[in-house]
Amino acid sequence: MSTIGILLCLCSAQPLASIGNGNEVWFVGDQDPTVLNFDSSTKGFDYSICRRISNDAFTPVQRLSRRPVDMVLHEGNIWFVDDVSGTSLYTLQLTRENRQAHSRNISLQSVLEVEETPTGVVSLGSSIVVCYGGDTLQLHSFNGSVWEELPSLNLASASVASLEGELLAVAPHQLGAELWSLIEGKWQGGEVVEMQGTFREVLIKDRWPLLIFTEGQRGQIIGLQESAPIEIGSFDVPKGRWSVVASPLGLSILGVERNGTTSVVDIGWPSGREVGRIELKQEFLYGLSFLEKYPFLIAALLLSLFILLRTRKATLKKQKNEGS
Repeated sequence: MSTIGILLCLCSAQPLASIGNGNEVWFVGDQDPTVLNFDSSTKGFDYSICRRISNDAFTPVQRLSRRPVDMVLHEGNIWFVDDVSGTSLYTLQLTRENRQAHSRNISLQSVLEVEETPTGVVSLGSSIVVCYGGDTLQLHSFNGSVWEELPSLNLASASVASLEGELLAVAPHQLGAELWSLIEGKWQGGEVVEMQGTFREVLIKDRWPLLIFTEGQRGQIIGLQESAPIEIGSFDVPKGRWSVVASPLGLSILGVERNGTTSVVDIGWPSGREVGRIELKQEFLYGLSFLEKYPFLIAALLLSLFILLRTRKATLKKQKNEGS
């Protein structure tokens, strides 16, 4: 397999950092690396925290130089983590009027020096919980000033969600998925939900735990009602990084490719009816420079200037030859 093919496979295997609820959907988008950027203030900022603003459009809200591992809505703002140096926890403050943000509203909250790589972040009460779902599940809670280590769980590749004030951990199992809950400081459970395919992630919609499974190029959404699995819907696995989030339309499967192509498949809730794949177009609302809005004009201007100079030079040379 070629290097490009390997990179594409790695990207598709990693979840897309995203979050949604009944009001809005946010995700991390990629800037197309083939598009020339003439604005020095945004060079090197290859990623953006984006908000879906309509059925077929999204807008970049905050440019970033590093790709967040995961993000969550907490107390009206976006919290996200990266793993460049330990675990860095940031907030992006949003204005209530237009849900926009500016560079001055992004701030580093804390850095946790750990060897493990973060895999997720969830909101639990007044705290943020950063999850490390490697060979064993490790959790660290941040209450705004101090970190607290929560009980670990001997469970590999676990995905974590917050359900009614408790943490729900779900991990792949040879028969489907294995479920545990952190109740009063102790892990309880171990139930196995038998399903075909490979477990990928867990999310919550209207207090329903939803398990996402993949088999080949198809994905499946399974709801749990008193531990009984109920099929909600299925979908084609998007290209690039992807994830399933709760959304105002029910559930949304977001996909972001490295060239910036962003797509969505909406699934009704609780009907499970799938709406066909839509490629989202990028729209700019506020705070962009002229170069960001119209980068192609700079290239056109330079080309026109080059042609004008060449034409003028040729004319002067012709006049000189005729004069001699």
